[in-house]
Amino acid sequence: MSSHTTVINHDISEPRVGRIAIAIIVAGLLFGSILWASYLYYAATLSEELNRKESLTTYTDLQTLHTEESERLNTLKWVNPEKTVLQIPIKMAMNNVVKHYDRP
Repeated sequence: MSSHTTVINHDISEPRVGRIAIAIIVAGLLFGSILWASYLYYAATLSEELNRKESLTTYTDLQTLHTEESERLNTLKWVNPEKTVLQIPIKMAMNNVVKHYDRP
């Protein structure tokens, strides 16, 4: 019998810690930049939404709201005089629709 010894050559070099550390730092900076950009986008969008909501008319009491709605529904006024577009009271509009569709 022959005695044959197998030798396995393992990698015995030192790990390259410097390159791994640089890769981790770069990945962290990239992640942080993406996170920061997302926050800035969120803050800008939120600010636009708040400005839009603040610009809308808010009614402090229900009576004021009902008064303004009633005024809008019952007023005859020009919307666009050049195109002869008129806003008519709601009751007049409903009567016109009934007359139009009541024809035989």
